Amino acid sequence: MPADLIEASFKHHAWATARLLGAAESLTEAQLMSPVAHTYGSVLDTLRHIAGSDSFYLFTLSNDYLEQPDTDAMTLTELSDLAATVAVGWSEYLAISPNPSGWRRDVDPSMCARDATVGLRLAQALHHGNEHRAHVCTQFSSFGLETPIVDAWTFGLEQDLSQETYLLP
Repeated sequence: MPADLIEASFKHHAWATARLLGAAESLTEAQLMSPVAHTYGSVLDTLRHIAGSDSFYLFTLSNDYLEQPDTDAMTLTELSDLAATVAVGWSEYLAISPNPSGWRRDVDPSMCARDATVGLRLAQALHHGNEHRAHVCTQFSSFGLETPIVDAWTFGLEQDLSQETYLLP
């Protein structure tokens, strides 16, 4: 699979996570730690889950890109550092043009072995990040705060991957 077919998606993925981590720095300790109904948990727990899972997905696909970190006690700064490392890892992994039909196995903490194609695993990494970033946005909204903007169109405009022209008379 040519890397450029999916590279923008993973660059957006990394950018959006970094953007949420940056926005979370403005939260109070109570907001960071407060669970919000119908989301993964607190903002900090959700961000830890995003970073840890993304690292695990890359680890599984790249055959040990980096040692698996324990994100359970990481600070926002540590999570930002991890997210930046994983973003580089995604870029390097995609540059090798992995075979989307190839199979990989992972074993989760409950000792469930999961066999899946590379293409499905890439889709899961992107879906998982989007799902939980939406939770964080919901959490910001529940605190009465402006929701961080993490959509692909904004990313595209900022990265010169898209242009907008208003066609009004």
